[in-house]
Amino acid sequence: MKEERIYYWDNLKCFLIFLVVFGHVLLPFRMNGICFKKICVFIYFFHMPAFVFISGFFAKNYMKKDVPDIRKLNGFLILYVAYETLIAVEQTLINGVALDIPLFRPSGSPWYLLTMFMWYLIIPIFAKIKPVFGMIISILMGLGIGFIEYFDAFFAGSRMFVFFPFFLLGFYVNPGIVEKITNWKVKIVAALLLVGSVFLFLWKWELIKKNELMIYGSSDYYRSPQGPVEPWGNLIFRLVWYVIVTLIIFGIMSLIPKKKFSFSYVGSRTLPIYFLHVPIREALMICYRKNMIHLENEYIMIVFQFLLSIGLVAILSGNTLNKFFNLPFKISYRKILVEEETKPSQGFFE
Repeated sequence: MKEERIYYWDNLKCFLIFLVVFGHVLLPFRMNGICFKKICVFIYFFHMPAFVFISGFFAKNYMKKDVPDIRKLNGFLILYVAYETLIAVEQTLINGVALDIPLFRPSGSPWYLLTMFMWYLIIPIFAKIKPVFGMIISILMGLGIGFIEYFDAFFAGSRMFVFFPFFLLGFYVNPGIVEKITNWKVKIVAALLLVGSVFLFLWKWELIKKNELMIYGSSDYYRSPQGPVEPWGNLIFRLVWYVIVTLIIFGIMSLIPKKKFSFSYVGSRTLPIYFLHVPIREALMICYRKNMIHLENEYIMIVFQFLLSIGLVAILSGNTLNKFFNLPFKISYRKILVEEETKPSQGFFE
């Protein structure tokens, strides 16, 4: 009997992948106006932690019978190398620079695929630790890594530790929590919480802008948009950010509908969207710089980018693309090893 699909998670992932695309489309323009800046920073305040949380939730399937699925692990590594190569080739063609594939210093969006590889690598260890102790350890690591300067330059190290508590929380959380947080009483609280978070964001905008680098997870405590700073203020900001973002994540989860919509399928096809939307954005930026796309009004430009993001999500969520990008996760390494073991031995030059 075919298992019925749970559209709640598809709807949630659809919402989050749209925020990922919209945030990345806005990012190059965040200095073009205060409205650009606030929307972009607000999206980045919670959208990647929420996306990482969902990734951690579905990582439960990685540990089947306490044995890691090597196909999942290697799939992320293959896609990471492919993504970095694609971006490097595109930058070479656009800017005429020498081809440089920064595999050990991730550029932009590929960091997520690399950190997924690293998290899947260590999750069997945390699966054997009591959740409360695992969360404490991950939070201490996320806070402590800020004292190491420029650590993100190597293997996205800072973001790997900073976002890990959200991944681990998703891994530990009981699936039954959905029923508990989606009743109407909790929905009212969640709605008030999210509205309150928007007002808090606007009220404390100057403080958030000062500590903006902390929400990206890639900066140490010694830097800010205004220059070098004392580290303890940034540490406190990150700790408070952990708490607020966790509340926002559960608030969003509470309000997500469970029924099937015409766009629900997008949530099951997020991989090609994540992989391709940034290269497409870079190509479109050429048109913008050459005034082929020319919208002076800030608000009209934001609406245009909003609609563009919807279009990218719709186009890149095609079934054929999704099947193609999932191929790295379906490689049967056991079959390959068995075939290699059964082959007759050959000479070195044969």
